[in-house]
Amino acid sequence: MTLDELIQALNNSSADAREVLSKLRELLLVNGDVNFNLADGTVITAPSLPKLRQQYWDNMNSVMSRTYYVDAVNGDDSNPGTADAPFRTIKKAVDSVPVGGYGEIVLSPGQTFWIGQDAEEFITIVNKAIYLKGDRDNRPHITTSAMVSNDFNSFRGQIDLYGGCIFFEGINFSLPSRIDPLLPWSNRKSLICVTTTYGGPLLCGMNYCTIEVQDGNSLLRCHVAANLLVSCYEVSLQSVDGSAGYLVARSNEGNVILGTYLVTVDSNCYLLDSGAGGVVTNYSGTSLHP
Repeated sequence: MTLDELIQALNNSSADAREVLSKLRELLLVNGDVNFNLADGTVITAPSLPKLRQQYWDNMNSVMSRTYYVDAVNGDDSNPGTADAPFRTIKKAVDSVPVGGYGEIVLSPGQTFWIGQDAEEFITIVNKAIYLKGDRDNRPHITTSAMVSNDFNSFRGQIDLYGGCIFFEGINFSLPSRIDPLLPWSNRKSLICVTTTYGGPLLCGMNYCTIEVQDGNSLLRCHVAANLLVSCYEVSLQSVDGSAGYLVARSNEGNVILGTYLVTVDSNCYLLDSGAGGVVTNYSGTSLHP
């Protein structure tokens, strides 16, 4: 029903002013349909503003929300990404989520998902909300490989978070060591790199995850003055080779707020690497890094 039709309905109505005001109140406040009785006995029904608002958001959710399935063994990136015809790579699933939208990406249980196994691969997240979901009882693995480039050791694959958020549940991570121990690491020794090129703060959450680090690498890196919020629940940070490793490394004036619950950390690992001469403390001011 258009506004003109509604006005005409009120003009033709036999109701007095009090009833008209009551109908207008229903239009503004009642979540449903409002009936208008015309003088000729005809009833016109119009949706209220709360109902229209809910319909708008329902339509937005259907347009902007996606659920994709990824199978590293039997999937194909030419598939539609459904449960019966899954994608093969995480990158394809992330790229298929619209900017400004939400994507739930379900990984097949027990499989290994490579980011940059044979060639450099960058998964870019710009103003999206990405939820990577695994099976808690048969967790999938996300890993990458190392390479030597320009006299530095680097990760071949990386997830770049430029805006939005990323959430992991029921997933294990394995990070590689440097190929040439005589060469230093480049800045690309983290699987997830966070910047504020497209604004912030940026969010990362982890539930029921295990992170295997080695050779001083880290799962996340916060840099270029990024503001990163990290939430962890039932997360285990483990050193594979006995060397130091980090959940989050901070550089170039990045700022990190970290909330943890039921998190275990190996003696050689740290939740935060202060980096760039920074200081890492808990809420009471106690140092979290030597």
